[in-house]
Amino acid sequence: MYRRQDRGDRVRVISLHDDEQLLADIATAFQHGAQAIVLSLVSCRTGRRLPVEAACRLARQAGAVSIVDCAQALGQIPVDVRALGADAAVFLGHKWLHGPLATGAIWVADPGRWTPGRVGWRSRVDHDLDGHLTLNDDATRFEIGTVDVAAFVGLQQALAVHRALGPRVAERLTELRSRVLRAVADLPLDLLGRAGDPTGIVVVQPRSGGAAQIVQRAWDLDRVVIKHVGDQSMDAIRISFWALHQDGDIDRLSGSLAKQLSVHA
Repeated sequence: MYRRQDRGDRVRVISLHDDEQLLADIATAFQHGAQAIVLSLVSCRTGRRLPVEAACRLARQAGAVSIVDCAQALGQIPVDVRALGADAAVFLGHKWLHGPLATGAIWVADPGRWTPGRVGWRSRVDHDLDGHLTLNDDATRFEIGTVDVAAFVGLQQALAVHRALGPRVAERLTELRSRVLRAVADLPLDLLGRAGDPTGIVVVQPRSGGAAQIVQRAWDLDRVVIKHVGDQSMDAIRISFWALHQDGDIDRLSGSLAKQLSVHA
């Protein structure tokens, strides 16, 4: 997104508040002339499922472009790209889909509306030596160079597995999320997301600070992997879990956090 600044565009970052305030800030940005919005379906900072449908409606009303990042959503929750109402949706294959690294995809509602910044022999129907170029009408206009067929097949297989699993992933994530929330409720931690969000991401903030040190000790002493999420506005711990995690994994996490928080105190 920030690469647009190199082209002379102005980029504004909207802070993540509650849904009403977020949508109000987005509406204000469009009133002030914003021409595009890029937002996540699921926030990696809080695990919240954001109101992207409403945000995309605001974009359409303003004649602006909307792009939804589904990297933290696909593989956790059902994603209907058409129902989102976005002009484009993108995702990665290696996160919650558990597919190959360096894979992903973009879905576009109207491929002809977009002109790729780079083109290759796969992108075009025809060209001549005078510089006339005719791009493909479909999404292949965005493909350049040689395709890594093995990686693409791997991603296709990952998607097939998820289709076969159906709602079982979401159901298991809901069970594990309840277990995680019960565990952190007994500790001096503040939940930064919402208890009812349907994701395998729980973000908590230690009341006495020191999130980075807690994360490091959890790995060094207990081999428990959690992540520090920190900047000027937060000093928090992100807990991520998926359908293949066991109840015992959550119990280990709970025990490690309790120990590290006790040490920090």
